[in-house]
Amino acid sequence: MKPQPFFVILIGVMIGSLKGVGQTLTIRNTTEKPITVQLEEMRRYNDFQPFDSLKIGAKEAATLNRKKSPLTFYRVTANKVMQTFKDFVWERDAEIVFDESSKFIVNGSSLTTELDDFSQKTILPLRNKLVANTIEYNKLQAAGDTLGAEKYLQKSNQAIEELNKQLDSMIFASRRNFNDFYLMVGRWAAWPKSVQKEQLKAYATAWGNHPFYQAIVNEIKKIESFGEGVRIPPFKKTSIESKEVNLSKIKSDYILLDFWGSWCGPCIKAIPELQDLYTTFDASRLQIIGIAGENEVPSSPLRALLTKKDIRWTQIEEERQGEKTLAKQLNVTFYPTYFLLDKNLKIIKRGDSRILKEVREILLGN
Repeated sequence: MKPQPFFVILIGVMIGSLKGVGQTLTIRNTTEKPITVQLEEMRRYNDFQPFDSLKIGAKEAATLNRKKSPLTFYRVTANKVMQTFKDFVWERDAEIVFDESSKFIVNGSSLTTELDDFSQKTILPLRNKLVANTIEYNKLQAAGDTLGAEKYLQKSNQAIEELNKQLDSMIFASRRNFNDFYLMVGRWAAWPKSVQKEQLKAYATAWGNHPFYQAIVNEIKKIESFGEGVRIPPFKKTSIESKEVNLSKIKSDYILLDFWGSWCGPCIKAIPELQDLYTTFDASRLQIIGIAGENEVPSSPLRALLTKKDIRWTQIEEERQGEKTLAKQLNVTFYPTYFLLDKNLKIIKRGDSRILKEVREILLGN
């Protein structure tokens, strides 16, 4: 029997999603000055849209009502100053207090309290490590101490791995409340396909009809449209050396597309494996094309890294947030992403750096 696409399997197991039962939100201004409050709703993952705006006098309160809707985050901001904001889950009747220190205190939302505690105890310490390591890395780079800088890059990668383990420990737990679901929505793209399938199926009963879940299903459908066995359309681009890169004219048994960025720790960590592939197989056997998604084009950090790491394979750069990019065209959702193509431009393997060992085995075996 022909296997069904991953996204079809997911649609088949979706049952329902938990609705927010809270109808009322009271915002209390305990200061001596009137404030203007803006409320935004997260309608797509990490995308806040305006929900309501109101003025609250000194020592006064205002109440908002809403109909039942899928559980999600809201963001409350005072006087349009983003330093004064609070994200919270409105899962039941709740109260927000704006105090003299220009902070919002959320009462009545156990999910918000839980996520705040997790952030304080786990996320913030690891984030602080990353910031400190980045500062030291930049200092040592500027001083020309490459080896010293590499040590801090390794420490940053270790901090990222530690954070991901912490997140996964919550996501993989059996309770699967909204916070776990929200973390899953942010992590699923980084997992192997088998883990994606397992976890999305586990969350489908409670959250299958939630907009965030539906967005994942749609994303998987897009990814599968350029998944293994699919022929990608040939493209013609200009490399950073101002040479034409015409995919349909490359004469090689295999082509490895490397979607990466000079800002991406895991991408940089994978460079030695790419170097090994590049030096082991000649151009008639394998050609590597780097497609760097950069914060700005042309990218000085990219060029510096290419020189430092002695990266000699072809490089194309494009704006990381650009709309008409190869990353968008091939539905790349995380960095690094690799595509191993055969001479007919059919995708043999697609995935993160874990597939590079398989790439080597394929080239050695065929």
